[in-house]
Amino acid sequence: MRGAGWSPAAVRGQATLQPEATCAEARFYLKNCPAVKMDGDGDGIPCETPPLQCAF
Repeated sequence: MRGAGWSPAAVRGQATLQPEATCAEARFYLKNCPAVKMDGDGDGIPCETPPLQCAF
């Protein structure tokens, strides 16, 4: 997601975010990268527990 050079191949296989990620990045990866593991309860809201604690 960072920069204009993003491509699906750049995130292929990525399952988690870097520690400095934002909630916007978490939502982006959840929507665009099927291998992510950021929505433990399946409600469509990523990273609901610390450190991010994203809200919809």
